[in-house]
Amino acid sequence: MAPPVFILDNGASTIKCGFAQLNPKPRLIPNRVARLTKGFRQLFIADELEKCTAWEDLHWRVPFERGILTNWDIEKVVWDRVFSPAVMNVDPRELSLLVTEPPLNLPNVAASYDQMVFEEYEFASYFRCTSAALIPHGKLYGPKMPDAAILVESGHSFTHVTPLLRGVPVPAGIRRIDIGGNMMTNHLKTILSFRQFEMMDLGWVVQDIKHRLCYVSQDFKADIEAAHITQSKGADGKIPPNPLSRSYVLPDLAAEMLGHSLPTGRARSPTHPDHPTVSLTNERFSIPELLFHPSNIGLPQAGLAECVQQAIAALPEEARALAWYNIGVIGGSTMFNGFCQRLESEIRRRAPTHFRVVIHQAEDPITCTYTSAVPFAQSRQYHQLAVTKQQYEEVGSSGLRRLLAGDKRASLTPVPASSKRKAELLEEDEDEEDGAHATEEEDEEEVVPKRAKARAGRRVSGAGRAGIGKKKSASASGSGTPLPPTPAPAPIPLAAHGRQTRSRAKAG
Repeated sequence: MAPPVFILDNGASTIKCGFAQLNPKPRLIPNRVARLTKGFRQLFIADELEKCTAWEDLHWRVPFERGILTNWDIEKVVWDRVFSPAVMNVDPRELSLLVTEPPLNLPNVAASYDQMVFEEYEFASYFRCTSAALIPHGKLYGPKMPDAAILVESGHSFTHVTPLLRGVPVPAGIRRIDIGGNMMTNHLKTILSFRQFEMMDLGWVVQDIKHRLCYVSQDFKADIEAAHITQSKGADGKIPPNPLSRSYVLPDLAAEMLGHSLPTGRARSPTHPDHPTVSLTNERFSIPELLFHPSNIGLPQAGLAECVQQAIAALPEEARALAWYNIGVIGGSTMFNGFCQRLESEIRRRAPTHFRVVIHQAEDPITCTYTSAVPFAQSRQYHQLAVTKQQYEEVGSSGLRRLLAGDKRASLTPVPASSKRKAELLEEDEDEEDGAHATEEEDEEEVVPKRAKARAGRRVSGAGRAGIGKKKSASASGSGTPLPPTPAPAPIPLAAHGRQTRSRAKAG
């Protein structure tokens, strides 16, 4: 009997987790730890942060840095809390684990995943993949997954654009932007601290300001000009506030940890008139603009629309029309007001005029990966693709990487019945490529015995070389017998390569 599956969408900001058979909606747990800098220096792990009332005295530590898991000591503490009976009550030896990883993950980080899952927690089996490999099992693109699509994933610490061909990610077309929600929060924190109040230690307050007041501009130049227009005096002799300006009332950090925003035209809170307020004008739309123009802060990288164009160009020409029509967006940083409208207008300028551009937005961009993983974890395909602990002990992390990224991944998503003509064209291209590879393999088979004979001739003595030379000349003239082929060396078992120790996993 197949073991139950526990899904762990290991995000840089929050962990979305639950049992595939029991939890259609995930539980969100912060992926971080914090310690008080005063008093008893109490440690708060993951969901325990809800009990803390002195966030201004916390020293935060996170396992992810720019989308890469760099601190396994912190991650293990968080996972211990998630698997504990107080949170999810997970028994690893009786379960299978489905865990997500960032696109184009580093090999040493992937090997640390394997060692942590099988050596530290001893799960019965597990499967590791990216969010893009799970999205085709959901309903982001509709009831059926199209043959070609583009996935835009903008999370806490990165933004990735992944092309999908028949539900399988195309690694050559993946594009990355080093901008996520964390960088935008830090940039807004720096601007507000320079222009108004010192807020470098109030990151959670600045994040709430970003979520409440920031939006994506549809015309950045026009909004910049409107934000700097000086309003004329009204009938009462006062200068009215700018229409784009909004205010945020700061919390007192004693009875409340978060503030609240005020409606347009109001600068003071009627319920908290003594609390200071922060006013935002051009900051409201200049922060999300970094996703479309990273060069605004000196990052020499392409914007989001240009990355989508490059990802579509990596697909076969027959599949590009479907890719322009199926562009999905997930992740917390895609929840700004006006994000999809701006992305569609930017992509429309770069798309061919006879192609239609359609943006598919998830109902819940944060939990979309988890909800897409649930039907996959409940299917038979998952247990066929999952790697067992016995296989890990036999082949190690290097062999496990080949199993998880092998030919089985190509059959992860069935090909839908729509767009039959385009699918036939793609199959014809693949058949031509397979034929070319087959001819190359036949040529290699003819070359290998000759090289083996030459190597065998180098090992013998001078007399032996002379004898071999006579036999070769005789066989070339048709009067002699050819040499028997040299047997190929026995393959080295994968287990002989060894595995990294647990200390190496922690160092990684």
